[in-house]
Amino acid sequence: AAPPDGRLPYGEIIDAADVVAVEWRIGDERVLASAGARALLELDADEPLPTRPALLAQLDRGDSLHVRLLEQQALDTPGERVPVAWEATLRTRRGTLRRVVARGALVRRAAGAEPVMRLVLVDVTAEHELRIRDAATRLAASEHRYRALFDRHPLPVLVAAGAAEIVVAANAAARELYGLDDAAIGTVSKRTLLARDALASYAEWRRRPLTGRDVRAARHRAADGREIDVLVTSEPIEHDGMPARIAVVVDVTDRLAVEARLRESMQRFELVLDNMTDGVVLQDAAGRIVLWNRAAERILSLTGDQLQGKTSIDPHWAALGEDGEPIPGERHPAMVARREGRAVQGTMEISAGDGRRTWVAVSAAPLVDAEGTVTGSVSTFADVTAVRASQRDLAESEARYRLVAEQMHDMVCRHAPDGRFAWVSPSSRALLGWAPTELEGRHPREFIHEDDLARFAANGVGGPCTGDDV
Repeated sequence: AAPPDGRLPYGEIIDAADVVAVEWRIGDERVLASAGARALLELDADEPLPTRPALLAQLDRGDSLHVRLLEQQALDTPGERVPVAWEATLRTRRGTLRRVVARGALVRRAAGAEPVMRLVLVDVTAEHELRIRDAATRLAASEHRYRALFDRHPLPVLVAAGAAEIVVAANAAARELYGLDDAAIGTVSKRTLLARDALASYAEWRRRPLTGRDVRAARHRAADGREIDVLVTSEPIEHDGMPARIAVVVDVTDRLAVEARLRESMQRFELVLDNMTDGVVLQDAAGRIVLWNRAAERILSLTGDQLQGKTSIDPHWAALGEDGEPIPGERHPAMVARREGRAVQGTMEISAGDGRRTWVAVSAAPLVDAEGTVTGSVSTFADVTAVRASQRDLAESEARYRLVAEQMHDMVCRHAPDGRFAWVSPSSRALLGWAPTELEGRHPREFIHEDDLARFAANGVGGPCTGDDV
């Protein structure tokens, strides 16, 4: 049985050892304590000990709940002796806060007897305060490091807090981008940083539930009125107990301007390509057609879908050279240009998409990157089918004319613009005694008697060609 004064059994021994100990039976509100425990609780010698609920109520609220939970867990654990340990903040009778560490056990002394909680308390207030100061020092150092990282981040970073999204923090890059000073931090809202034409999309964005990372393009406005195109990546955080978002801002104004100029350049390039009369195709390193113009579709009688990915080795082309011999795909100008890294020209007859045989004059050149690697080829080609037909008709006509001229007894000759013989019929030998080759390249004046030169010159014979009959 416990002593009537609330002292622990064997209290003299415990007190002599200066041990801070407490004990209570589960189900019994009475607490037994050593002299050291009474001193820890700042109780006078004649003051009664607090009951178990009162003692637990003197603990910090969270610690009290934790201790009650540990006590219940010990009760639910079978065994004669169940170890228990906890650390908590205790408020003494005089209001002093003490940090104590409790170690002990839940003891079941006999079957059917109420379990007894026996604890030894150690006052660790000084160590706890030291830990708190040390933690505060480390926290301050950590905050200083993170603040330095925040301020020195090369990209603009903003923190907007509360329903009004007030800018509560901005690093140096953000202050420079937006022209913010110290007075603006904590007073300027995120809305004031938006360009006028971005307000409607911002209002719609605010209506959406944002629970995680958000990435969006926007147009912002600096303090001097300058508008900035930005890409904003934001994450939800907590700032001084308020919901907030931290946003990393990328100024893409220059990039968008470059992209706009690039689009304009591409549009001009496509306009030039599509208005060329010659066909143009670009082939990649594997020889596949990846770019072409409208003239290429027209000349080859192929649609864009049919041209896409087509190669020179496709048997569809059935190419023939000017000598009538087949030209395999490996010898097509584009393939040679890419393989040998040089410009190549050639004329060949191919099969168009509609089955027609078409003559094309091709010029191909390799595409070389900055490292000197051939990455493909570009070819331009013109439809010379009509030209070839005209040349063929002209050759046939000249052959017929030459045949007639050579069969005539009269001498027939053709002169260059300066009057020299360009061609003479074979009858010159019979009429003049000169072979055609002896006359060609010479001037008729060499063969006119000097008495007749003046008369012939007056009539325009033998002079430069003027287009008049003589």
